[in-house]
Amino acid sequence: MASSESSPLLNKLTIKNSRLSSRASFIENKHLKNVSSDLKREPYVFNKNLVINDENTSDYINQAAQYSRYQYYNKLYALNSTKFIIPNHLVPRELFWPHIGPKGSKQSSIITIFAIWNTMLGTSLLSLPWGLQQSGFAMGITLIILMGVICLFTCLMIVKSRKYAVEKENVEFIDICEKYLGSIGKFVAFIFGLAAFIGAIMVYWVLMSNFLFKVGVFVHVKVSMENQELVQNYHGKVVTDHSDVSGSAVICPSKQKSINYTTPSPNKSMFYKYWNKEKWIPLYLIPLLLPLSCFKSPTFFTKFNAAGTISVMYILVFVITKAITWGPNLHFNPSNDIEASQLYNSGFPALAGILALAFYIHNAILSILSTNEKPENNVRDVSIAYILTGCMYFTVAVVFYSCFPLDKSCIEQVFLDNFPSTDIMVFIAQCGLLFQMTTVFPLLVYIVRVQIFSYFWNSIDFGYLPIILLSTLSVSTGVFMAVFYPQVGHIIRYVGSLSGLVFIFTLPSLVFMIINKSQGQLTWWRILIYTFLISLGVVNLIAQFLMK
Repeated sequence: MASSESSPLLNKLTIKNSRLSSRASFIENKHLKNVSSDLKREPYVFNKNLVINDENTSDYINQAAQYSRYQYYNKLYALNSTKFIIPNHLVPRELFWPHIGPKGSKQSSIITIFAIWNTMLGTSLLSLPWGLQQSGFAMGITLIILMGVICLFTCLMIVKSRKYAVEKENVEFIDICEKYLGSIGKFVAFIFGLAAFIGAIMVYWVLMSNFLFKVGVFVHVKVSMENQELVQNYHGKVVTDHSDVSGSAVICPSKQKSINYTTPSPNKSMFYKYWNKEKWIPLYLIPLLLPLSCFKSPTFFTKFNAAGTISVMYILVFVITKAITWGPNLHFNPSNDIEASQLYNSGFPALAGILALAFYIHNAILSILSTNEKPENNVRDVSIAYILTGCMYFTVAVVFYSCFPLDKSCIEQVFLDNFPSTDIMVFIAQCGLLFQMTTVFPLLVYIVRVQIFSYFWNSIDFGYLPIILLSTLSVSTGVFMAVFYPQVGHIIRYVGSLSGLVFIFTLPSLVFMIINKSQGQLTWWRILIYTFLISLGVVNLIAQFLMK
């Protein structure tokens, strides 16, 4: 037998540590002096008093008894013989332990792609039709493609910078910034990464207030049986020929503020006095979400991650269903036609800011890829995820815009607001999104809390008092925005352009500029590309404040 086949399967340390073995002291037999040292082994003694809880107990005892007979025959045979020396590759079965792989299992490329796709898709999806209306049809399509390519390019820069990072188990982009840009780079990455999550908290609270209001109105109308008037025409054009919940009615709140589209007159019911979207609803969420945000561990809420995927797919089905019901409504007439679709609008920076947040995954990409089974496929997997995400954004924005039956300027910052509260499909969407955001919001607060604690105190193990104080501050930020500035589209574009300036355009360019310089590969055209990217981020941010 080859040496590799006859070598012991378990070493002495393993036998010593085995809880199922009881061994005798080592006996050096004289007849083993001429036997090669690799055949020497410590004898195994079967413990007859061992209680075995096994279905095959009799088989186990027989095997152990046979092993004992080998030991007995060995002592009875000639002193210089090795016929009954137990082969080193035979050991009792209780010494075999199941193989336990390394901590932190790896995931396939398909799971990695899905994780990136699921993480990027978020609340920006609800504002993309409005952003497309702000930029114009042709300009909007160009921006979706262009911003997707730029964000993919800079995200891949972060992925490739991983091999130049410090050697540690879990490397974040903030660690890479600290290595190449020093403590200032780390601080900038921390501040603007935190700003993205705080912006998400603001957007979530505004949206949850909106969805809770609409859900409450739907239930109230159904329970109280109040008649809800739906405007049947807009500038003489018939919107829908039926107003029941299965119809395809749309409304234009921004154009006709004097007409009540969604609810009966407040004078008809005291319900609307205390069920006010901007005064009371943001406060009603506090008793539910503040205690949930104070949990020390977010493990419970991570179990509802699949709800995000279900909500996104429902939104896609919802948009396609409504588009089929409406039919195409896209035409480019002269400028004197108020309902003509525009190829270009001066408000295109709004869409650029929204897309900066929609394609933003730069501060989390290394964490997601750290569990990829084949790191050599990281570039391919990230590219596929970006393409799938871009296709989802493109479909929702373009299909809704192209088929929207009213003037395109009627499209709201959250396109679900273009439907009456009694629309059953809208009600289902709002219920699903409200549940999803209720489970995700505590995770956002937890991430903000962990980032602050770990950066300033290098620890996340704190008592409940600091947790409650920081969670209260985070919740107060969301409540403030929902009461005084409930403009989802504008919040998204401001946060996206600000965080995008740092994480999408500036930091990856500066880091790679330093890496290229250290390798002697910093050519003039690379400097030109990096400078151009940084300039784009600066222009995008400034343009947000120049819009009317």
